[in-house]
Amino acid sequence: MTWTDVPATLTPEGVPAFADFYAVGDPLGPVTIQVSGDGPDEDGGSTGDGSSGAAGGDGAQASGSGTNVSGALPSTGRDLAPLTLGALALLGAGAAAIVHARRERTA
Repeated sequence: MTWTDVPATLTPEGVPAFADFYAVGDPLGPVTIQVSGDGPDEDGGSTGDGSSGAAGGDGAQASGSGTNVSGALPSTGRDLAPLTLGALALLGAGAAAIVHARRERTA
């Protein structure tokens, strides 16, 4: 059995996993849930082989369909150009100070 595009929202337990970057109730990317197996046996356990199980061999598997599948950090929407230019300016100022100090020492 498969469910696709199941809406998901962030729970209070999930907030720390995102370093408190997102708030409780924020929408997440839709997920796909796939359950396989023949159902419970006489003892209440699963009769499926559980080979696709994500949670302890019960034959259940969940996967997300969000855009962050590469492991990259989430986008904050902040433009990095000013930060990069500022870092380069500081690097240039440091290099100029070193050159100036060496010239003063040899003069």
